[in-house]
Amino acid sequence: MDSAPAISVVIPARDAAETLPRALEAVARQEGAPAYEVIVVDDGSRDETAAIAHDLGARVISADGGGPASARNAGVAEARGGLLAFTDADCVPTPGWLAAGAEALALGAELVQGRVWPSQDV
Repeated sequence: MDSAPAISVVIPARDAAETLPRALEAVARQEGAPAYEVIVVDDGSRDETAAIAHDLGARVISADGGGPASARNAGVAEARGGLLAFTDADCVPTPGWLAAGAEALALGAELVQGRVWPSQDV
């Protein structure tokens, strides 16, 4: 069995075939981060969101269309990491996003928020 990752990145997505690839590519380019997994929660998409997420290496979980909060909760329920990180399918995290968050938490922070811009603004 694989060892658990340090961080689980949870991305709720619905009909996000257009924006999800850029978000997942940004998550894949994280620099200096401890081991992490990426979970995309497909929240009832009618497009190719789930297939795209799978093809780009994310673990895909299906949800019932209950909205982003419900999808995040479904991702948390399946997460294996000791830390949780959240972003959205239309956001592009900066390359040091996960490392900075993990470092802040290791230094005693209880909650960390990073800069994440909607993909159309980057």
